[in-house]
Amino acid sequence: MASRGTRSPTRLLLTAEAAAPKGGVFGITLDDNGNSVDGTISPLAALGSGGYEGIQNDAAGNVWLVEDIGGAKASGGKVPNSYVYRFTPAKPGDLSRGTLQALQVNRKDGTAVTASQLSANPADQFETDLHTYGSSFATKWVTVSLGAGNAATAGAATAGATPFKRPENGVFRPGSQFGEFYFTETGDTDKTSTLPGAFGGVFRLSQSSPTAQSGTLSPVFLGDLEHTGLDNIAFASKDKLLVVEDAGDTLHAQRDALDSGYLFDLGKKTSTGPSPVRWLAEGRDASATYDHNTSPGYNDGDNEITGIHVSDGDTSAAGILGAKTPKMLAGDWRTFWTQQHGDNVTWELHSAASADSHGDGRHDGMNDHE
Repeated sequence: MASRGTRSPTRLLLTAEAAAPKGGVFGITLDDNGNSVDGTISPLAALGSGGYEGIQNDAAGNVWLVEDIGGAKASGGKVPNSYVYRFTPAKPGDLSRGTLQALQVNRKDGTAVTASQLSANPADQFETDLHTYGSSFATKWVTVSLGAGNAATAGAATAGATPFKRPENGVFRPGSQFGEFYFTETGDTDKTSTLPGAFGGVFRLSQSSPTAQSGTLSPVFLGDLEHTGLDNIAFASKDKLLVVEDAGDTLHAQRDALDSGYLFDLGKKTSTGPSPVRWLAEGRDASATYDHNTSPGYNDGDNEITGIHVSDGDTSAAGILGAKTPKMLAGDWRTFWTQQHGDNVTWELHSAASADSHGDGRHDGMNDHE
């Protein structure tokens, strides 16, 4: 993603998904053609160090971060251990100074749900309530103080923020004025887990504005054995949400199925969440198949669907994801999905009509790859 502020150059922001002090956010300064100015990458220490994966701008110049740090094993599953963050620069466009916050969720009685509580009892009633359709919870942002190694995860726990079961990526809903933020929760990726929330889901954080200090959290879709390990996320239109899986080898074997990509229609109101419509069924390429059959250990035996991206290529402030309503497969809008743990191919998704225009007559929608 790119960050553009007043009198500041465009910067590509990259995340490193590792525990402190190795994880965090890094910036590369770009010229007007999108090329690196000097070929250097710089750590942005003010944003903290953690297992950041998802990263998004909002219209106010804040940077939203979604963390993927697996929790400790507990009886029946894993402990929630990852946070949703928001960084507010002290000066628009300058990410060297500012305030890092983490999301805190309140119980129905108004008390905060904290890491220490969920560590002591991973089967806390809150986890059941959070993963129940129709529920909603008041939220607020708490300030994170960064200590040794700029450790964001530890700082969020100390601040009383609420951890989740690996919330990997998030995106703003088009047309919401950056007031609706959707994020995935991967879950425990293990069929044998008996803890509430084991299969994760998709959640919506609603606020009056991207700078609001309070809001409401509610589940949009709750995972199950067939739809879990939810990872990357992108809007195809105002109401159509694309989500892809990273279930992992253990769960692949347990359910005898690899990863898939799903579309959720948020415009259809139901009491049990939108029905997932599969648009992609992943297989194994040559490298992943070799690893699966021989277990050398460097491809994990699967092709994780590690990215889904819908964009018209606009890197200006007006092109921040969520500012425009996407028109997937139409006009300047292009759709890409990526693989890892194998041959690491990036694919572009085309309509059948577009595929025919290339002259090969294919109708599978996967005409080109780069």
